Amino acid sequence: MRILSLIKNILEKEERFLITSHIRPDGDSIGTQLALGIMLHKMGKKVTILNEDTVPKCYSFLPHSDWIKSSLNNGNQFDAAIILDCSEWERLGKIAPIAQTADVIINIDHHADSHGLGKYNYIDPSAAAVAEQAYHLLKHMKQPLTYELALCLYTGILTDTGSFKHGNTTVTSHHIVSEFLKGGVKPDFVYRMIHERNSFPSMLLQGMLLSSLQLSNDGHVAWTSITKEMLKKVGYTVEFEPESVLSMMRSIEGIDVALLFRDLGEDKIKVNFRSKSEVNVCQIAQKFNGGGHKQAAGCVITGNLEMVQEMVLQNIMEMLNYY
Repeated sequence: MRILSLIKNILEKEERFLITSHIRPDGDSIGTQLALGIMLHKMGKKVTILNEDTVPKCYSFLPHSDWIKSSLNNGNQFDAAIILDCSEWERLGKIAPIAQTADVIINIDHHADSHGLGKYNYIDPSAAAVAEQAYHLLKHMKQPLTYELALCLYTGILTDTGSFKHGNTTVTSHHIVSEFLKGGVKPDFVYRMIHERNSFPSMLLQGMLLSSLQLSNDGHVAWTSITKEMLKKVGYTVEFEPESVLSMMRSIEGIDVALLFRDLGEDKIKVNFRSKSEVNVCQIAQKFNGGGHKQAAGCVITGNLEMVQEMVLQNIMEMLNYY
């Protein structure tokens, strides 16, 4: 693939790199950032990994997770910026203007609606995760697949496929992951680190969400909401990974779409979408300036909780009627 050769030339030629990804980073963005950062560091390059948000606790086990910063000293200059898992400048938040100062911009993304943010765009919607694309880049550059690289990239594929249960999981995904297992990655260890280190307050919150679960009249849509009142009870700083609740809602017989609403304050509501059928929830998220993938997407909508719920549910029901 020609784009891999072009990116390889840049990575070998340039010296100062910025690696960044979208706001509220997930396992795919964080794992891939660290993998490319580790690779470039071993090549003798100067690497800065920068996100608007800090690393969630569930990914702190990854090697060199402390390399990821959320602020930058003045005066930093970059020969190249590598933008991962992101199809719009706005999704970088406050990091966007910093990335735009780089002499060269490389965009590696697997979102179907991505048109590229730079001169060098490696866009592959068939990839289950941007970690898969990074794996192909590493192989093209003939870089050895160390345990650290395998662990970071495995985490990326694991999380973006919903532990291999989403429809984006492919033969290629499993083939790549088999290489990581040969490299020493232990699936049980990674699963424990990501999913079995919940705090007591987060478990209390999960119980509240399940107890307030609602179903549509036809039984095809399930939703629940994280309200200000809930956060007041468990603490506003509680770290909460939505995937467990969404997976449980998605597992209900007859459910096609699961939704989690979260009141962020200041009339901002975050919405997580999951589906387990042909329903493309990314199309709904895009209507509200969000994005993602066919079976997993998200967005942030301005408005109060009740208003946002009504708008989203109306769009979901219209889509289900179409199907």
